[in-house]
Amino acid sequence: EIKVARIAFIDGIGRVLFENRRGLKNDGFNGDYLLFGGKLEGSESPEQTVVREVKEELGYSLREGMSRYFGTYESQLTEEVHTTDYIYVSRFHGWNNLRSREGHSMTLTPIYSAREKRIPPIYQKILDDLEASLRDLGFLPP
Repeated sequence: EIKVARIAFIDGIGRVLFENRRGLKNDGFNGDYLLFGGKLEGSESPEQTVVREVKEELGYSLREGMSRYFGTYESQLTEEVHTTDYIYVSRFHGWNNLRSREGHSMTLTPIYSAREKRIPPIYQKILDDLEASLRDLGFLPP
């Protein structure tokens, strides 16, 4: 089983920040576009993983209260590999100040069109739930 924690950075108009991994070695996540985050290490909590990964990948320090747990999603990557994705969300406006430390490009994509990108299958459900939540909160039009 693979356990990962990821964060959906969402701006004020419903766009989500993705890491563009197109052309890079496929690490089993079956997508060119991923939310930022990674595998849990040792006895880390999912929240600790998100904080560590965002610092490693973007050089950005998430402070307490800047992100919120959104949900847990399970999927079967292959017959042998099961994944658990712990998803966090954060409203964020400083896109121009972020730079990938791992050499990957980033793309800011409207949540309603993100499904058109090559993303892991479980992201369809995650994005559906995120979009519904943003609509319920009035951040997106009905």
